[in-house]
Amino acid sequence: MTDRMRAIDAAVTARVHAKIQAGRTQKLGIAHARLMADLGPGARPTELARRLGVTKAAVGQLVNVLESQGLVERAPDPADRRAQIVRPTSRAERLFQIGRQELDGIEDEWRHVLGAGRLKQLAVSLELLDRWRVGL
Repeated sequence: MTDRMRAIDAAVTARVHAKIQAGRTQKLGIAHARLMADLGPGARPTELARRLGVTKAAVGQLVNVLESQGLVERAPDPADRRAQIVRPTSRAERLFQIGRQELDGIEDEWRHVLGAGRLKQLAVSLELLDRWRVGL
C-alpha cells in the first residue's frame, strides 16, 4: 500500500510540475514546483517541511533557488520576529494559481473515479494517517 501511495504522490507531483513549468523559460525542478503549489499566501519553513514531508533543511534549499529566481521572499513573521515566513512574490502568484488549479482538478478526477462518499472516506483516512505521521 505504501508503494501505491508514493506512486500516486509522484504522479500528482509530476502533473503539477508540468503545468507550472509550461511556458516558462527558467526551469523549475519538480520539488520547487510542488513547494510553489503548497505555499499559499505564505508559511514558515517548518510548516512547509511538514506539508511536503521533507526536512526544514530541504525546504531551505528549495527556497534559496526560488528566491534567486524572484519567485519567493522571506519576511519576518509578525507573530514571532525570530521566525520567518516564506511567501510568493507577485511574480509567483500566477504559478501558485496554476499549481493549485491542477491539484483541484486532480481531486475532481478522484471524485469521478471514487465517488463523493469514498473520496470523503479517503480524506478522513488520510487525515488520520497524517496525525499518525506527525506523532512519530
